[in-house]
Amino acid sequence: MKKFFSLLLLFTLVLLTSCSDQSTSSAKESSLQEFSFVGFETVSMNDSTQTILIAPERAYGDSLIVDFVKLTEGMTLYLAADDDPNDPELGELLEETSVIDITGITSFNVVVLDANRRIDAIWTVTIQEQNASSSSVAKSSSSRVASSSSGIHSSSSISVSSSSAMMSSSSTRLSSSSISSSSVVSSSSVSVSSSSLLSSSSAHSSSSAVILSSENTVLSFVVGAVSGVIDTTAKSIYVELAYGDDLSAVVATVSVSEGAVCSYEGAEDLRSPYAFTVTAEDGTIAHWTVKAGVQLPGSDFNTWANSKVAPNSFWGTSSDAMATTTSAIVYSYSSEANLTQVSGAAQLETKAIKAATGIITWKSKIATGILFTGSFEAGVETGDLYKNATDFSQAANLLDYMTLGKEFTGRPTSFTVEYSYVPVTESGIAQKGLIYVMLVNKASKTIVASGAILPTTKVTSTTQTIVLNYGGASWMTSDLPVPTGMTVGTGEEEVTSIYVVFASSAYAHIIGLVGAGDGDVGAKGVAGSTLSIGDFKLVY
Repeated sequence: MKKFFSLLLLFTLVLLTSCSDQSTSSAKESSLQEFSFVGFETVSMNDSTQTILIAPERAYGDSLIVDFVKLTEGMTLYLAADDDPNDPELGELLEETSVIDITGITSFNVVVLDANRRIDAIWTVTIQEQNASSSSVAKSSSSRVASSSSGIHSSSSISVSSSSAMMSSSSTRLSSSSISSSSVVSSSSVSVSSSSLLSSSSAHSSSSAVILSSENTVLSFVVGAVSGVIDTTAKSIYVELAYGDDLSAVVATVSVSEGAVCSYEGAEDLRSPYAFTVTAEDGTIAHWTVKAGVQLPGSDFNTWANSKVAPNSFWGTSSDAMATTTSAIVYSYSSEANLTQVSGAAQLETKAIKAATGIITWKSKIATGILFTGSFEAGVETGDLYKNATDFSQAANLLDYMTLGKEFTGRPTSFTVEYSYVPVTESGIAQKGLIYVMLVNKASKTIVASGAILPTTKVTSTTQTIVLNYGGASWMTSDLPVPTGMTVGTGEEEVTSIYVVFASSAYAHIIGLVGAGDGDVGAKGVAGSTLSIGDFKLVY
């Protein structure tokens, strides 16, 4: 029996040890392995409670800059946009140099998402209260001693000018007997500057500290001859450069408050907001961001080169091809330019292309007025657009003649456009205008960001701002003049090209017949519909 109980005890110990090992081996590895901030010490990082305690190494401002993030492969980190402990709304993606606003708060939450964008963990970051000693503005190591005429300097050799010094003794010369036995003098000899007045009861400190400035403002930010626009409240800067400038390596001259030090140096990538610090004399840190952008050449549509129907070579249009008259074996084809400058604006008008033989006019086809970033194939004529078809059943697609897109590397947040729209209605034809912007990675055929306006009713002159959706293009359908074979990306891809398209009839890039019957190609626009474009700007 004793042997039986011994074996039972041994079996129990082995089982417990096995369970313990299994529990230990199956313990989940933390998905957030490291998370630190510029100018802050990570005091503790507790996996079990999912809490991080950080402490300022010096006085700090109203924001944090992420210094380093280490996650399990496939994971991403986001700022929580609310205090929901189980299913918070997601804020911005957090990575190195991300800026977190901590105005009025001492803690915030961050969310780890797995590869399937499910919540893996929610961590709380708390800022430790700053000790009074650490916030001192005058540290002995950085104190400056004032050199005034009344100061006494603690040096190993101090001499007295006897010309104006009045001592309590009748003699201006100090002898060893004139120093009381209770006095302790650290230097080998003592003196006062000629303007000093000393009595035996006066006491002077060994140094006089100057209060250091806490100013940490950017006064100017200059790239070449261009000065950035500074917002001291938001601590942000925007600098608009010329189209074609390299936004990924911007060298700037930065002027800051007297005595302050700026961390912006070298050639920095300003395609996205770049975070830097300005440190005041007393060590107080301000976190600033700067971003650069460009405008598209000719996008105010006020100056048109060489009387062309486009502002310059940056923009393409089918209007040149529309403004020709060509002849085939029997038929002749004619239309008119459908892009003109009217009162400083680019006016697009949907026009008909007419086919005629002798004095008889045959069926007409409808073509949208279109203006876009890119180029239209040279040598195309109205006959090509009509397709020279005697059976009238063939349709031309303007996209076949268009090379969409121009080189572009910026990351604007939105675009603003001044426009008006006058549709001409016709039974059975849905009429729309079209304005759209796509930021594209051309190599991967990826739409990085997009935004659009599709007016369906009359719009008098107005200015509208459209937010660019990074990682989205919900407005886009296949029957619009959009490039084929493109996929919508995540919004994180590099931007290499910009597509901007304006059209007076959104669907009439397919050139079809007016009142087409069975077997014929129907028109998707109405002649006379106009879209006028004034100032167009990208917003950063």
